[in-house]
Amino acid sequence: MVMKYFNRNDYRNILLMLADMDVRTLAESHAMTGVVNMRHDVDDDIQAAVDMAEMEAANGIKATYFFLDTAPYWKRDMRKSIARIAKLGHEIGWHNNAISNHLVTGLSLRNCIEGPLSVLSKIAPVVGTASHGDKLCYHHGYLNYYAFGLSRADNLQKFPNLEEYSQFTLGEFGLEYEAYFTGHTHYISESGGTWGKDTIETYADFCEKGGKLQILIHPQWWQL
Repeated sequence: MVMKYFNRNDYRNILLMLADMDVRTLAESHAMTGVVNMRHDVDDDIQAAVDMAEMEAANGIKATYFFLDTAPYWKRDMRKSIARIAKLGHEIGWHNNAISNHLVTGLSLRNCIEGPLSVLSKIAPVVGTASHGDKLCYHHGYLNYYAFGLSRADNLQKFPNLEEYSQFTLGEFGLEYEAYFTGHTHYISESGGTWGKDTIETYADFCEKGGKLQILIHPQWWQL
């Protein structure tokens, strides 16, 4: 069982904080500035994701939810939950764990991309992906978005087989963006159940200077 570090009142306060801001889904705004993107990586606890989506919809906020095909909930009946979130007006995306899945299962990298996208696209339109930080990523020094030939200067040299895995482009699979490459100037997250030390400063700087703020929240850490 995942320990819950935050509660319903904590999330209500975040939604109130965003009430007067231009909050958009990543699909709507991946080429824009002056907006806030509320992003959710659903690593675990899909019911918490539904609860979060309902709170957001009740407050007029649309978010983007990325679903993980290697999570336990994927093997259960998750279609109803994802369809509910989509019906509330939120965007549905894929939480990419393709390289890790390929290494564990031996399936081709293409199959590890096409498979989950096929499942999700039968529930709702999918045009975006967000790379998952699987444990194997830290062990071997890669990021799952390497599958699409994406890399950043700060991690380019960490993975010795980069060319082997950079086989595809996003467009080959009907994808328009990867969440880590959408031009955000400010980024805050409660990854691991703890807000970053610079969260308040980052938020204040965005409010003062503008740009694009991406807020990454994992439903599994929230008791809603």
